[in-house]
Amino acid sequence: MKSSQDRGGFVDNIRVENLTMNNVQFPFSWLMSWHNEYNRKVLNGKKEIPDFWLAVAEQIPENQKKTKVSNITVKNVTATLAKDYSLPARAFDLKAFPDKPMANITFSNVKIAAKEFGHIEAIDNLQFDHVTVDVQQGNNAVNDEFDNR
Repeated sequence: MKSSQDRGGFVDNIRVENLTMNNVQFPFSWLMSWHNEYNRKVLNGKKEIPDFWLAVAEQIPENQKKTKVSNITVKNVTATLAKDYSLPARAFDLKAFPDKPMANITFSNVKIAAKEFGHIEAIDNLQFDHVTVDVQQGNNAVNDEFDNR
């Protein structure tokens, strides 16, 4: 799940259940500040613009920016890595904004194997119930850059 600072909207009341993942690099990567510079709404001087582009290009008022994520439940999920898996692998990258944190996020009966734990930032009421995370090493800062993944 990804959004950017200049977008608005919401993700609310989502339930994810009964998943088995193998060799998934970033099983839980929810980044609300993903490629902000890429997601700017600029038309670059186009002369003829289809009507459907106008709505996409319309600027969002400042007080409505930053996607609000809330009431997400993840239940009965297993994520594994093969012994010869060579790519980066992070269990979590859950990042929102301090002034618009994610809220009411629950992980229940989840088991993750990853090379790195990752980051968790700006979440109100994050609950882990029967969650096991096995990591092989500390975070590698190279994996903080989106284009390096």
